[in-house]
Amino acid sequence: MTTADDIRHHLSFLDAPANSVAYVIKGNANGDSAGQLAVVYNANRSPVEITLPTHGNWRLLVNGVRAGNDVLEIIKGNKVTVPGLSTYVLALGDEEQGGDNPGKDPGKDPGKDPGKDPGKDPGKDSGNNPGDNPGGKPNVPSKDIQIGTKYVNGKTVINSKDLINGIKAALKAHSNIVINIGKKESVKLEFTKDQVNLIKSSGKSFYVKSNGADILVPLKAVEVKKTFVLDLRKTTYVRGSVGPAYAVNLFADGKPINKLKQKAVLSIIVDPKKVTNSSSLKVSYFNTTKKKWETVSGAVFKNGKLTVSIDRPGTYVAVEVFKSK
Repeated sequence: MTTADDIRHHLSFLDAPANSVAYVIKGNANGDSAGQLAVVYNANRSPVEITLPTHGNWRLLVNGVRAGNDVLEIIKGNKVTVPGLSTYVLALGDEEQGGDNPGKDPGKDPGKDPGKDPGKDPGKDSGNNPGDNPGGKPNVPSKDIQIGTKYVNGKTVINSKDLINGIKAALKAHSNIVINIGKKESVKLEFTKDQVNLIKSSGKSFYVKSNGADILVPLKAVEVKKTFVLDLRKTTYVRGSVGPAYAVNLFADGKPINKLKQKAVLSIIVDPKKVTNSSSLKVSYFNTTKKKWETVSGAVFKNGKLTVSIDRPGTYVAVEVFKSK
């Protein structure tokens, strides 16, 4: 799902107890083979029961311990119990049928009058007043959904309940998830495996906003068994820079990620007092193998920020490049 219309047409929330979220994606919306995909995240320590929208054979693909394309379990019917602090992802297999022999006489008198005036052609005449604004661009809120952090045992973390509420709000408002660390210029942010799976299953990327730089990290291609860590750290000004350098480091289960399967987006706030010509602004990356700075192509300057897509962690800086005469 890539647009607000996609979300409205394919995603619907299910009733879920407090501190849990459940929704279903219908119609192969993400290019998957499943006609219905159900996602449940339980932030409680005790199990919760969720009623699924369809009776059938639900194939469990993620159970909080294992994840992948292999079927972990078949859950029949329309009820699923999700353990505490777990994420479940289920794909609907065959829907349950009424039985091999539903009977010869489903009803002696199904009714002679299904409607006094059902209409001659419901496709051509759908009514004179389908809504206040049935066409044109929908009114989609663009305000980002902010999620706060807290500092616990030397780590910056996100409360899972806040994350659930934030994702619910972001899905309903078709907005981005923004983790705002306030006036801090550096952060080492840790996510649990279940939090990573929840963000991935929602189809959302997340932004981390600091006082000097922002970064959007796509988690779709990230696999973790325990934790994922984003370390965004302000370093120092380098010669010719128009803002501080920022080191971006990512870790999966304590091991550094050296190459991103899906590009992240880094925005560095530029000091306007240091800029002579904004069209000459570039982002440079320090190549640790060659021991030199290299220009990253595609940087765009807007609203005081220089934004570029990056495919690897490392140190980045905004510079103004002057053409030699």
